Amino acid sequence: MGSKIDHYIDTELDRHIEIFRIDVSSTSKSIIGLAMQTYLTENNPKISRNDTIRVFARSQIKQFLFSGHDTTSSTTCYLFYVLSIHAEVKQRVELEHNQVLGGTLEGKITQIKEKPYLLNQLPLTMAVLKETMRHYPVASSLRGGEPGFSARDAEGRSLPTDGFLVWAVSQPLHRDPDYWPQPEIFLPDR
Repeated sequence: MGSKIDHYIDTELDRHIEIFRIDVSSTSKSIIGLAMQTYLTENNPKISRNDTIRVFARSQIKQFLFSGHDTTSSTTCYLFYVLSIHAEVKQRVELEHNQVLGGTLEGKITQIKEKPYLLNQLPLTMAVLKETMRHYPVASSLRGGEPGFSARDAEGRSLPTDGFLVWAVSQPLHRDPDYWPQPEIFLPDR
């Protein structure tokens, strides 16, 4: 599977490199496109299969594709779980969908395709999604520490971050009663 994905990505990179060679002024707004254009402008515009920029671009594209799918699928699973154990919330969501999008599945699909802005008229659905992500965050954040920036531990001691990676784990914050009254209860109406 990995070699098939690499082949597909390489084919797309080759296509974009060729477009850039034909028209140097062609611009891509994607990060990889901008990085490739900068590299091609500053270096030899011939990139071999094992060139560092190609290996880097391939790696970043795969990470973006799979990370986006994993977080979306995990959130969807948690959403279905939450709705399965909170029948009253599920009924309210179904009612909201029927009122805004119509009664049949086919009708809902047609409405969303023809009028995607209707999704903005589903405030309960958005609240349920946000409360699900508060209970079950699927991603965290890793950042490089900064000179002069410190974190504080539970005893109030200052912990310098310079030279360290700081991992922001959102689940403890999402369960902190200082910010969330009744943090362990699923309350999409908060």
